[in-house]
Amino acid sequence: MFWPFRKSARQFSKELRAIVRGDPEVMARLRAESWQDEQKDRLVDDGVCVTLSTKKGEVLTFCWDAIQEFAIITNSLGPFVDDVWNVVRTADGEASWPSGAAGEEPVLERMCGLPGFDTQKYIAAMGSTDDAEFVCWRRS
Repeated sequence: MFWPFRKSARQFSKELRAIVRGDPEVMARLRAESWQDEQKDRLVDDGVCVTLSTKKGEVLTFCWDAIQEFAIITNSLGPFVDDVWNVVRTADGEASWPSGAAGEEPVLERMCGLPGFDTQKYIAAMGSTDDAEFVCWRRS
């Protein structure tokens, strides 16, 4: 049986019972793990520019009117590592973040609303398990 989690099914079941009981030790550990999950890339859109703060400590900013291209890069390494990356390219460089970054939903909604955005390529990218790049929008 395939079990895609870091813990065995037995460990998982034991932990689930401890959560239901409200075991303070297990709850404290889970809160700590939850804090680690918050340490992921974060996007903030102020309406003019988007600031990307990466978990590595980098801070990148790209402005909506400077975006030249939006692409999605996929790889075959998932689901245990980030396998879908969003890439914004400007004349000055590029910014990329893994799918699921905090604050990405409003950024992607706006990106998908750009005139000429290729929704079919976006859908194809979301279903891809290959090493590939899908250019979904390019400034004309």
